[in-house]
Amino acid sequence: MKLTHYIATGLAMIGSLMACEPKPEVTPEKPGLPQQETGSGTVTEIGQPLGGLVSKTIGPEGGTIATADGKVQLVLPAGALGKATNITIQPITNTAPNGIGPAFRFSPDGLQFAKPATLTFAYTDERVTANDADMLKVAFQSENKIWQNVTGVTVDTQTKRISAPMAHFSDWSAYEIAYLESFVVYSGGRTQTEFVQYGETISLGIYEDLIIDDAVQKVADEKFGDIKDVKWSLAGAGEIKKSQSAKGIFYVAPKTGKDRIRVTISAEITFRKSPKKLILFHPIYVGNNYVEVNFDGNPTRVYTRVGLVSSSGQVWYIEAGDREDDYLSLAVFGNTAGKFPFGNALKTESGISSGYYNQGNYAYRTHFACVADIDRGVQIMEGSVVVEEYVKGKVARGTFSGTLMKDDPEQDCPSHKVPISGKFFLTPE
Repeated sequence: MKLTHYIATGLAMIGSLMACEPKPEVTPEKPGLPQQETGSGTVTEIGQPLGGLVSKTIGPEGGTIATADGKVQLVLPAGALGKATNITIQPITNTAPNGIGPAFRFSPDGLQFAKPATLTFAYTDERVTANDADMLKVAFQSENKIWQNVTGVTVDTQTKRISAPMAHFSDWSAYEIAYLESFVVYSGGRTQTEFVQYGETISLGIYEDLIIDDAVQKVADEKFGDIKDVKWSLAGAGEIKKSQSAKGIFYVAPKTGKDRIRVTISAEITFRKSPKKLILFHPIYVGNNYVEVNFDGNPTRVYTRVGLVSSSGQVWYIEAGDREDDYLSLAVFGNTAGKFPFGNALKTESGISSGYYNQGNYAYRTHFACVADIDRGVQIMEGSVVVEEYVKGKVARGTFSGTLMKDDPEQDCPSHKVPISGKFFLTPE
C-alpha cells in the first residue's frame, strides 16, 4: 500500500469570503449573514447527526444554551425571540470545507432573530492548523447546500474561542481558511488520515488551487499573490527530504519502532504581495495498529494492543485493550467500505455494527433492553462505524461515532447516554 500525504493550503474556501482582514468587517444591518451570497460557494451534502442533542426553552427575555461539553454556546439577547421557543443543538458530521470538528444543527430550522444571537465555538491547538485569528472563520449552510461565510467574526487566541453573530438557524461550523491536510492513497480511493507506518516515505505538498469562488479568488490574489517561499521543518523522529518543488517535501518515517510516536511538520509560507507569514502545522503519527477513542469528554485514548478479528461470513471485529475493565469491541456486519449504523444483530446480519466499551465496572453498549418494560424490546443507540477501507484479513481503516448506553445493573431501565467517537487502523499482526 502506497502512502501519499498532501498538504493543502486554501486562502479563501467558503462562498462569499472577501479576504483575511486583521480586524473583521462587521455589517451592522445584517450581522451574521454573508457579505454577499454569490451562489458560487462550496456545495456539499448535508451533515448527518452525531450522538444526542441538547434542548432548552428560551423566551423573549433571552438566555443561553450550550452543548453538554460546553464547547459550543449560543447566547440569545433579550428581544431576539418574540415568544418562548424550544431551541435544540444537534452535532452533525462536518461537510464544510476545512471545517473544525463537528458542525452543529440549530433548530427550529430557519428561525430568524429580531436581534442577532452570539454563537461561540471553542477549539484546541490540536484541532487547528494555525492558532491565527486571520485564519479562523465561521460559516453556515444555506438551503441550496452552499456554505456561506459569516461577517463579524472575532477570535480570542488566548482563550481559543471563535465567536460570530447569528441571525438565523441552520447548520453552522467553524472553519479554517488555511490548513494542512494529509491523505492515504490506496487501491480504489483515498482517505484523510494522520497515521502512517514505520518505514514509509510520505510526499507532502502545498496546493493553491482550492479557492472555489472566482470573485473570492480575485480578492485573495490581489491581497496575497502567489506563494513566494516555503520553509519546511520537522519536530520529531525521522527526516525530511527536498522534492523538486519548493512547495513539496518528503517525510521519511523511522525504519523500525515499537511505540506509536507523534511528529510535527510545519510550513512557514511567505507571499509575494503581503508581508504576512503564515505558519501551518500538521501532526503525523507513526506506528503500528491503533484504535483511537474519545469517550465522554475524557482525554483521547490511543490503544496499540488491538486486533482485527475476522469471523465467518461477513462479520469482523474491531478490538482494543487487553483488560476486561478497559476493552472495546465493535462488530461490523459487511465486507465492504461504507457506513454501518448501530443495529440489532439478533434481527439482521448485514449492513450494521454493534458492540460495547468496558470502562471500570460498567459496560457501555450500542444497544440495551429495559428489564422493567420487556415489551419495548432491544433499543438501539444512535451512531455508526464508517469503514473507509476494508480488505478481508488484510486491512481495516475508518471511524466510529455515536452514543452508548451505560449498562448499570442497579437500574431496570438504563438512561445514562455517553458520547463516543474514534478512529482505527488495523492489520493482522
